[in-house]
Amino acid sequence: MIANQIYTNNLQPLYYICNHHKENGIQTMTWKSFKKGASCPSCKMKKIASKLRKYKIEEIKELFDSDGATLLSTEFKSVDHHLDYVCSEGHLTKTILGNYLKGHGCWICGVEKRSRENHYLWEYGSSPIYLYLIGSVRQWVLDSLSKYDFKCAISRKTEDLHVHHANINFSTLAKRIVNKHNLSWKESIGNIDSLLLKDMGNELLEDHYKYGLGIPLHQKIHNEFHSRYGRTNNTIEQFKEFEEIYMVKQNKNKE
Repeated sequence: MIANQIYTNNLQPLYYICNHHKENGIQTMTWKSFKKGASCPSCKMKKIASKLRKYKIEEIKELFDSDGATLLSTEFKSVDHHLDYVCSEGHLTKTILGNYLKGHGCWICGVEKRSRENHYLWEYGSSPIYLYLIGSVRQWVLDSLSKYDFKCAISRKTEDLHVHHANINFSTLAKRIVNKHNLSWKESIGNIDSLLLKDMGNELLEDHYKYGLGIPLHQKIHNEFHSRYGRTNNTIEQFKEFEEIYMVKQNKNKE
């Protein structure tokens, strides 16, 4: 603690320099926080990191399994290492271990719970029906990933995976079902009969298998594909052409 400070009460910010992290310079902390065991932010993060490093990938997998989620990552490198997983609702997403242990789950599920017509994600397709239908094809997503050994079909990377709809776009299949039942994308799932929702989800899952499994792609590669071919009316022929172009470009970069 820095000397010659006037103390008034235990809620007053007091200036100090941490002996272990002097590079952080002068910091502040209340006497109340100090008595409760608080430390400088860097010391706190070091302590958390030390605790989390003890986890093994097998233990992390069991943790996700217990929540009904499926861990896709096969290694745990560090506390800030992103873990790819499929949540219990079928959303392909990622997190870091510390956040997951704190109860911060799938961000898509979070949007689904908060989503309203004025939500910023609404216009980009994240309406309640859209998110519900994404979750209904969870098994198709897992089967698609399993077919390719949970690796990108092109780069063979195991992180940041998206499942590409090679034969028909998700939006095409989903809109077909929504229109069939005379529903609007802006219809709240709370206004739809639960049995109808379940039937729609099952129908969409069946349609996905009818058109074949998807193709896992690294996020950057997936985005590159759609930047070239757009996000509607995509075909397997486009993917084969893209894969050939991508591999030629990669081989040239190696030369």
